[in-house]
Amino acid sequence: MTRTISFRKRIAIFGIPLVVLIFLVTLVQSSFFRPDSQILSFCITIDLLLTIPFLYYMQIRNTTIPITSIVPILLICFAVGSFVLPPQSQHYITLFKIFILPIIEIGLAFYVVRRIFKLRKQILTRKNDSLDLYTAIKNVCRDILPPRLSILVASELIMVYYVVFAWGKHPINEGEYTYHKRNASQALFALLILIIMVETVALHIFIANYFSTLAWIVTGLSVYTGFQFYGFAKSIARRPIQLTRTSLKLRYGILAEVDIPLQVVREVALTRKDISSMPNIKKLSPLGDLESHNVIIYLNEEIKITGPYGMKRKADAIALHMDDAKAFRERLISLQ
Repeated sequence: MTRTISFRKRIAIFGIPLVVLIFLVTLVQSSFFRPDSQILSFCITIDLLLTIPFLYYMQIRNTTIPITSIVPILLICFAVGSFVLPPQSQHYITLFKIFILPIIEIGLAFYVVRRIFKLRKQILTRKNDSLDLYTAIKNVCRDILPPRLSILVASELIMVYYVVFAWGKHPINEGEYTYHKRNASQALFALLILIIMVETVALHIFIANYFSTLAWIVTGLSVYTGFQFYGFAKSIARRPIQLTRTSLKLRYGILAEVDIPLQVVREVALTRKDISSMPNIKKLSPLGDLESHNVIIYLNEEIKITGPYGMKRKADAIALHMDDAKAFRERLISLQ
């Protein structure tokens, strides 16, 4: 049975492995360590790759922290060993890199993909109406990686999915509302992609006259940015706003989201009034003034809007565009 993790327990979970890691690094840097000592190098490698992960496992085995979080700890210890140990002492680190690390990577990738497809199947069969694919991927990554890193990895994975696999029309179910059909959001992204393409060609030609390698690096980054914007545009049509009996799930593709309990909603106003002088009202869309709004949702308390890669914005009210604002307002009022 899992139990709540106290502050003192958290200190032990991360503090004990960290103390051992610092001791090993200090030992390698000291005059006591000899690079030609194979026995000492073997012992230090064993401590890095087995002892520290085992100590971490013993601390988390009865907690809510997933066992899969051992993998990042192991990879950190491997990276420290590769950086700290001199080349002549890295024989066992090299063996781990050649024979063990690929197995871990393949196993981790298989676990993530299996979990994602399992959750995707549940979503498609509507066994879990409140969960979309992006949320499912974040949940899977959160089981394996630290919170901030899990958001970054999940964002990249869903980007690849939208660019490569997400084709065809996304069905809109009962309680879902679109926000992209009657505004210029997707046209704006198309324009941004066009600008990136034109500037990429111009920059590549200019930089290539002086630094050929740098020109290709800049071009690669620009192309990747273009794919990101394409993924953003496709996600807008595939993550509608959801209104349930208990909560309002506001979405703007994968660029913004917030779940609001219905009791927190004070008022829903159908208005296009200028909000530039009202700092407490935030637009759901990260495009800001480039995109219009026709709804303002006033709240009883401050909430946080989650933006790209986990960034947060605080708001007392949210302005957004909805294709059928009147129907949305009537439905929300009926549920309150």
